[in-house]
Amino acid sequence: MADRPLSGRDDSRQRAIVFARYPEAGRAKTRLIPELGAEGAAALSQELTDRTLRIVKRAATELGADLTVYFTGCDADRMRAAFPGNYGYRDQSDGDLGERMYAAFDTAFAEGYAPVVLVGTDCPELTEELITSAFDQLTDHDVALGPAADGGYYLIALRAPVPVLFKGIDWGSASVFETTVSAANNHGLSVATLPLLRDIDRPEDVRYYESLKDTEIPAT
Repeated sequence: MADRPLSGRDDSRQRAIVFARYPEAGRAKTRLIPELGAEGAAALSQELTDRTLRIVKRAATELGADLTVYFTGCDADRMRAAFPGNYGYRDQSDGDLGERMYAAFDTAFAEGYAPVVLVGTDCPELTEELITSAFDQLTDHDVALGPAADGGYYLIALRAPVPVLFKGIDWGSASVFETTVSAANNHGLSVATLPLLRDIDRPEDVRYYESLKDTEIPAT
């Protein structure tokens, strides 16, 4: 699909998207199963997703933005039962992560939303302020990215469709953020960078998350 011209910002039609997986034991947070067991990994997935949804919901409500949850791993009824709330639920499309994210962005833009912010559910340090900042950065930037310590990103925000940012990327590598920024720069797009945060994907991340819970994580 060809790139569309970058459009101006319309605060009355913003969308926040959360990409989530149903927390089924044995299929959720599989890299953490050796550390936590299948049930423990699924429980952590449920906890992180629930927290993310509450954070994004509060930010979206404050901003007057739409919130849509794109899910995988179950049907809509099971997802609603696991995460009840006044959210819009939609199946993720087919394809790799980039194709699925771009499809969600493209749908939002086609429905008249701009700008659009998309987050995953693995980052316990995500805050309402960061969501708001991502929207704000799109006032004078084309792209906003929240880099993750593992080389990926926990947030991407766009004010218009940019398919090139989702193509030719090894989504399991430590160069996702760097490659995305390079692609944006190569196409003349301005990029705003949010603070570096840590996703919870590996055993050492679990220990970090526990230390955060012993201090302060805004979750309610």
